[in-house]
Amino acid sequence: MPSVGRRRRLWLLRCVAALSSLILALAASEVGLRIFLPQPLGLSYRAPSGITLHIPRASVRYTRAEFDHRIRINSLGLRDREVSREKPPDVFRILVLGDSFTEGKQVRLEETFPKQLEATLREKFPDRRWEVVNGGVSGYGTADEIKFFEILGRSLDPDLVILAFCVGNDVQDNAASPYFRWRGSRLEEEPVAPLGRDGLWLARLEEFGASHFHVYQFLRDRYYQTASAAAEPLEELPVVQALRPAGDDDWRLTEALLDRLFDLVAEARAGSLLVAIPQRLQVFDDEWTASTGRPSGDPTRLEPQRRLGDYSRRRLLPYVDLIGDLHDASVEERTDQGLIKEKLRLELRRFLRKRSGRRPMVVPVIMEI
Repeated sequence: MPSVGRRRRLWLLRCVAALSSLILALAASEVGLRIFLPQPLGLSYRAPSGITLHIPRASVRYTRAEFDHRIRINSLGLRDREVSREKPPDVFRILVLGDSFTEGKQVRLEETFPKQLEATLREKFPDRRWEVVNGGVSGYGTADEIKFFEILGRSLDPDLVILAFCVGNDVQDNAASPYFRWRGSRLEEEPVAPLGRDGLWLARLEEFGASHFHVYQFLRDRYYQTASAAAEPLEELPVVQALRPAGDDDWRLTEALLDRLFDLVAEARAGSLLVAIPQRLQVFDDEWTASTGRPSGDPTRLEPQRRLGDYSRRRLLPYVDLIGDLHDASVEERTDQGLIKEKLRLELRRFLRKRSGRRPMVVPVIMEI
């Protein structure tokens, strides 16, 4: 019979052989996925406070059948060119807050509507220096945007903050947020315990795998598709094929969060502009009818925009509703962020600017909704 020492060595060799085979299989899978089926690598991490932020200086190739380009995050954690935290003299800085629609991973940076707006403002009004900063992060709702503004946005000293509100999911994202709750008749901020050491280590391991390895993203995506009851998509696409209903309490919470955000913006001596980003099925009549079984003129189709319009009028807040322009545009224009850029440029011309101390204040005039 083999000795105890020999059996131990045989067992160790088998473990090493099995581990080596696993590593080789994963390496081969990684190479194969990179060549034939690239996965969208992660760009975000979870801060100790629990909020999701971009990984500073991250750079990934983002590939799908419709697009193939590189996404770069700057040193501040923004999907933008390098931006100084301190605003240069004589610059009118616009900060755009939003979710994946604003972040625009599916298009090149210069094709996102914040950068198209910046290019147009520089062309049309060359006497002033313009910066439009892309503050969009996938998965954000208004509650996340409040935290983002407190952590980073306020320090950028914006003159104007544009909130791109996606009517298809922002209300539901707010209802699911751990930061705020609507209790009785008021907004209450929830104490969120910071991640402990073990939680942070696990989050960092997940972020490293998601941002470096295609095989990790592939396996993670398949797991959430098949084994998880609470599906967590690999990436949040800017177009969602359903208009999820929201209750009155969810809307009260959302309006209270909007109040909180715009109050913070006002305290920072910046102007505010609310933009309603419609859902795809609101824009296309045939998709609305096919998805809901209701006629294209059904009043619930524009219910989110009606609520946002009512809120804006009560608060005397400048408001841009894109549904009419997108609905009446051609099919090609409906999928072009340039149309959104042009609409915002025209609405920005409705602002009067005056000097008050060191900052050019943005004062809204009557705006057509």
